Amino acid sequence: MRVNTARFGTLNIEDDRVISFPNGIEGVCALKRFFLIGFENRILWLHSIDDPELAFMATDPFIFFPDYSFSLTDAAESILKIENVKDICVLTFLSFNKSTNTVQANLKEPVIINATAKKATKIEITNKPYTTAVPLPLSAQDNFRMAHGFKDVFVKVIHRPPTTL
Repeated sequence: MRVNTARFGTLNIEDDRVISFPNGIEGVCALKRFFLIGFENRILWLHSIDDPELAFMATDPFIFFPDYSFSLTDAAESILKIENVKDICVLTFLSFNKSTNTVQANLKEPVIINATAKKATKIEITNKPYTTAVPLPLSAQDNFRMAHGFKDVFVKVIHRPPTTL
C-alpha cells in the first residue's frame, strides 16, 4: 500500500508491515494502524498509516538500559495474543529536552509489539520507579550528536531515504 507521510514523502508499505493497535495509542485512540521506519543511531519511527503528520520516535530500551524490566498485565497479553516470548518487541518513545539538549526515553510507558501477530499496545509500568523522561546514557559527545540530529528531524524534513522494517 502507498502511505503518504509528512516527513518521508510517499512510501510503499507491504501489508505484512502494518502493526495494529486494537485499542489505539493514548491520545490518538482513533488511529490504530502504524508501521516502523528505521534510521541511524538506533532510532525508529512508529508512523501512523492514517495520519501523515503523526509519527513517534522510538528505540529499543534494552540497548540503552540493559537492566530494564517489567511484567505484562493480563489485559496486555490478551490484546497481544503472545504465543512465544521471542515474538515480543519492546519500544520506548523518545523526546528531546531543549534545556539540556538531550534525548530522553519514556520508560514508564513502553510499547509492546507481537512481531508475529502484528498487534501492539502501550502499557503503563506502575510497580517500578521508571519515569517518562529518562536521559539516554550516552557519552556527552554521543548524546549531543544524537540529540542534535533528533532536534533537526523536527525542524526540517529528513532528505535521506528511510529503511522500512
